[in-house]
Amino acid sequence: MYVWFDALVNYISAIGWPHDPEQFKKWAVDTGGMVQYCGKDNLRQQSATWQAMLLSAGLPLSKHIIVDGFINSGGQKMSKSIGNVISPYDVVKVYTDVGAHSGADVLRYFLLAEIPTFEDGDMTMERVKESYSVAFANGIGNLTSRILTMADKYNAWPTDDELNPHARLDWATQIDVSLRTFLDQFEIGKALARIMHECGELDRHIQETEPFKLFKVEGSEELARNIIKELVVKLRVIAEALEIFIPETSAEIIKHIDANKKLEKALFPRVE
Repeated sequence: MYVWFDALVNYISAIGWPHDPEQFKKWAVDTGGMVQYCGKDNLRQQSATWQAMLLSAGLPLSKHIIVDGFINSGGQKMSKSIGNVISPYDVVKVYTDVGAHSGADVLRYFLLAEIPTFEDGDMTMERVKESYSVAFANGIGNLTSRILTMADKYNAWPTDDELNPHARLDWATQIDVSLRTFLDQFEIGKALARIMHECGELDRHIQETEPFKLFKVEGSEELARNIIKELVVKLRVIAEALEIFIPETSAEIIKHIDANKKLEKALFPRVE
């Protein structure tokens, strides 16, 4: 039992208790209450023992206890003896070495999008590669390159007023409401899927409108330029929505849009 007293107190000592009450209040109270995550093999200690400890200290109880599953590999529990252990450092290194803008974001995305919140998930290097190909190389990376290249080539960058949040309120609000709904239920994978759906919709819009062809049609230049401006604005909304999931990628996209610059190289090159 004493081991749990020693370990669980880190939940609150790390955020200021008892020596920094203002810091503790900021994280444990002002946020609406403490949310804690634990593995399914820790349920008794987290939901009974820890709550009793909080009560005995006169502290607020946890608002939510999220019990998640295990991360397996190849359908089996990760084990050194089996040889199926995957180091997060190895994943980051592999995708940093191939030229990905952020190997850490590749790992973040896989764990958030492909590993279920409440059930066991499966992680292999092959599955990470598939996720990278769909979400990054052929997804947000390719989409960003296409839109910013068109904006640069045809001088179709939106003005500051057009990028202003109030100017894009309706569409951005729809995404924000969806994300809040999923995140309030701790369905992180579904929140990311919602954003990636919008990436697919932007890609489809490019295919349907073909603004690069409209520039060759006399009298259609203004329409083509407005289509590209709208694509840039929506890409920035998507980048903002991705900030809490893949922050380094989000920041890079926003930086290029705000500077009216196309990408000099692919954010996430394709991997054979």
